[in-house]
Amino acid sequence: MHLNKVTPVSLSIGVPAFNQGGYLRVTLDSLLSQTIAPLEIVVSDNHSTDETDDILREYKGKVRVIKPEAHLDMMEHWNFVVSNLGGEWFSLLSSDDIAKPNYVETLLSGIGRSSNAVLVRGGWEIIDSNGLVSDKRHLLSVKAITTPPKTLYEQIGGSKMSFAAFAVRKSAWENVGGFPEECTLAGDWGLWLKLSPLGDFVREMKIISQYRDDYRPVLQKKRMVAWLKDELIISTEIIPGAAKKMHLVDRQQIDKARKLRFFQCLKLVSQYLDASDRDNTILVFKTWASEVGLSLSNNRNWKKFEAGKKIQDNNLLSYMKAKCRNIYSRLRRIE
Repeated sequence: MHLNKVTPVSLSIGVPAFNQGGYLRVTLDSLLSQTIAPLEIVVSDNHSTDETDDILREYKGKVRVIKPEAHLDMMEHWNFVVSNLGGEWFSLLSSDDIAKPNYVETLLSGIGRSSNAVLVRGGWEIIDSNGLVSDKRHLLSVKAITTPPKTLYEQIGGSKMSFAAFAVRKSAWENVGGFPEECTLAGDWGLWLKLSPLGDFVREMKIISQYRDDYRPVLQKKRMVAWLKDELIISTEIIPGAAKKMHLVDRQQIDKARKLRFFQCLKLVSQYLDASDRDNTILVFKTWASEVGLSLSNNRNWKKFEAGKKIQDNNLLSYMKAKCRNIYSRLRRIE
């Protein structure tokens, strides 16, 4: 009797790099020190102007280096990297983040938990510029295996994973057209939503990476507007597009979540921007409200926002802490 052999799943790791040479060695060394080696490690230098090119020469023969013809926007660059990966599955790790030794091993374990999986996520630590850990995330709020349409429901209020701790089936990425290039900052969240109709999301609770945060200047006003425009695109285009591809979707739940997200963002922006800086965001919010069926004419919080006031409530502090971490982590990665 002959036993059928199970072909091992191949996992490629891509590293989109741009002007983060000060951390690049640590990132690459962490990927080269895995308990299980990935199929390949591919670094894409997005036309860096720092020491990135010199550092990559030190790793000749250990990693494969690619380069786009010209500098790309962040989502375009991520898609460029993935298009050059040969594995059945891929993971991307920013060139300032760190993979724990169990990074590949844990992602492969998650891939094996469901034959219908399209996405695997692990836990991560948040570190500062010196590598000191400030927080740990174990994804306790999601199940070990989430199936559609719950894959969509869990994501509509905000991303439930980290860009530093995920793997995606490449054929699924191809199916949805890659990271949404209409987004400037939140394309990772956009991809998770686009993948939600296609299969299971698997969670591994082990900490597999370190996500570097809090080492660049504070939020910039122009980036706040860019982030808000991404929120508009996700709420009015990407979420409805994903829902349309699913059967038996609870439209009321989705509409309620989109409206809740609107007011959460309204409160957050009110904390950062004064009245003189809100003109562009007011236009975005009005478009967003119209698209999700919100009437703002008699809304008390909207009137406060238009008047340049801050919006407060009893739950704002805890929300602000979590939301600011998520926003800042995206804003700092603009290339």
